[in-house]
Amino acid sequence: MILAQMTKEDLLGEIRSIIRETLKETTNESVAAKEWLTGPETQRILKISAVTLWKWDKKGITKPHTMNGNRKRYKKEEILQVIKKKNYPK
Repeated sequence: MILAQMTKEDLLGEIRSIIRETLKETTNESVAAKEWLTGPETQRILKISAVTLWKWDKKGITKPHTMNGNRKRYKKEEILQVIKKKNYPK
């Protein structure tokens, strides 16, 4: 891109285009990020407390994945499978 030959309007149009593309990419990444659930999100879906989720992690009913150090996340697909199988205590 040669800036010396661009008008102010052309430059603004180019900047807007780049911003739109960046926002699209960010939105797509956000959707992909929702494949992972936090502890509270998992608790809401399963309708259980934090203590119960911790116990289920220990029993292997749910499987936490460690990300960014010690942050636990749960794969949404795996949590939905727990519900489908009804593989959890009442």
